[in-house]
Amino acid sequence: MTLSGPTPVPVANYPFTGYSLASTDTDPLSTAANLSSTGLPVFGYAIIGNPLPSLWVAASTIPNSLSTSSYLSFSITPNPGYALSLGSFSLDAARVRTGSYTGFFEVRSSVDGFTAAVLSGTITSTSPTFASYSTTLGPSFVNLGSVEFRIYFWDSNDGFRNLVLVDNILVMGSSVVIPEPPSWLAAAALGGVALALGVWRRRVPSTPRTTGAGTPPQRA
Repeated sequence: MTLSGPTPVPVANYPFTGYSLASTDTDPLSTAANLSSTGLPVFGYAIIGNPLPSLWVAASTIPNSLSTSSYLSFSITPNPGYALSLGSFSLDAARVRTGSYTGFFEVRSSVDGFTAAVLSGTITSTSPTFASYSTTLGPSFVNLGSVEFRIYFWDSNDGFRNLVLVDNILVMGSSVVIPEPPSWLAAAALGGVALALGVWRRRVPSTPRTTGAGTPPQRA
C-alpha cells in the first residue's frame, strides 16, 4: 500500500556544521542518528567544503576495491504510529590529491539488505570544487519503519595526502500516519475469531461420564 504524505522535507541532513556528525534536519516525526564510521578509522573535518566544513577520509584507510566492511552509515526512524516515505538521496564529494588519484563511492540501504546500489559515482572533482550526486528513491522506500544507509568508499591508490571529501549528505522524505484499519475490517476479524472458536468447540469430543475411580457404571 502506498501512503500519500505531505511535501518532502529533510529527514536526514549532514552538512557537518560546527564540525558535528549530527543531522540538522528538523522533522519532528522522525529521528536521524549521528553519522558513524565502520572500517574507516581515520577521518576528520576539512576546512574546505560546500560550504565548509566537509568530512574527509584518508586514502590510506580507504580500500582499493569495494569492501562491504568499510563505510559511513546513519539510520532514520519514524515516531511510533508513523511510517517513512523517502523521495531522494544526495551528497557532494571531491578529492584532494597529489598526482593521479580517483575516488569511488556507492550507497546501499537496509531495504534490500545492503545488496543493490541506491547511488554510486566516480569522484574526479578536485577540491575546492565539489560535484553533486543525487537519485530518486523508488517505491521500495515507501511505508518504511527504520531504515539504514551505508556509504562505501574505495580509491585508486594510497598516495600520500590523498583524501576523499564528502559533504551535504541529504535524504528528503516525509513521515506519515499509519492509518487505522476500517471498522468493518476489524469487525470481520473479530467475527472470524468467533467463528473459529465455535468450530473448535464443536470438534472437541465429549468425554463419557464415569463413577467412582473412573469405572463406568455396571448393570446389575
